[in-house]
Amino acid sequence: MSTDPIDYAEINRRVEKELKKQRRNGRIGLFVPSLAMYLVFLAICWGMALRDPILSAQLQQQPSALGTILMMLTIGWGSSLFFHFMSILGEMGVFDRTIRDRVLVREIAEVMLQQGAIANQTEKPKRNLDADDENDAPEVRLSYDGELVPVERERQAIHERRRS
Repeated sequence: MSTDPIDYAEINRRVEKELKKQRRNGRIGLFVPSLAMYLVFLAICWGMALRDPILSAQLQQQPSALGTILMMLTIGWGSSLFFHFMSILGEMGVFDRTIRDRVLVREIAEVMLQQGAIANQTEKPKRNLDADDENDAPEVRLSYDGELVPVERERQAIHERRRS
């Protein structure tokens, strides 16, 4: 009997690796029969619709309910298989590099924003618009001839025009 301690971390890594492998094989094992059933049933449905004279006549009509049903079956089940296939590829790690690059860019941008926020906090503030000294500056507006006119003087001129 060995006296070496059991490396539980290594055992756990091997178990996780085997579990991931069995999951992938199970998903592929379910995808292949689903794809085969899709192709078989699609061939049966379209074959029946095209070979039967009544169904074929209905299929050739311009607004055909049968054609719509068959197209929905084809596109719907095909989309389902496509998403199933994409999930298998994702599980196999095909998209890992793209996802990793996208996450890396987002994380770097977030760190840069945080560092920028820290740098901005150490900077001298340029102007505080909420300060009390704001009331010291006269309120102005742009007149018709393009000059800045104090608002009080403009209000007085309006009152004088109304009186006369």
